[in-house]
Amino acid sequence: MLFLVLKAYLKLIHFDFYLARGNFAALYDKVRNYPIGAKVPAANAVERICSAVDMACIWYWKEALCLQRSAATACFPEEVRRAGKDGHWCATDALQGSCVGRSGRPRGQR
Repeated sequence: MLFLVLKAYLKLIHFDFYLARGNFAALYDKVRNYPIGAKVPAANAVERICSAVDMACIWYWKEALCLQRSAATACFPEEVRRAGKDGHWCATDALQGSCVGRSGRPRGQR
């Protein structure tokens, strides 16, 4: 779990550079072109990734933006991203959980 939290923390820093420069096109390209995981994600992968990103946001030195959290969550290729039936990538509910309210956590814990 510590490895995933550290990985999420570094991704928050990485995507913060894009947002600080206002370079949304580069952030979009980075997330869009991130490699897709080849293996099927584990049954509890979404919960593990959400927990790791939540913990990284707690220790992040400033408030993490929704776009920043979603981009960091989407870039866990082997755990979350997988190819859909049509060959395009799709993310599990973890990608939208922090912004849209689709996570299983109560509102105060998102």
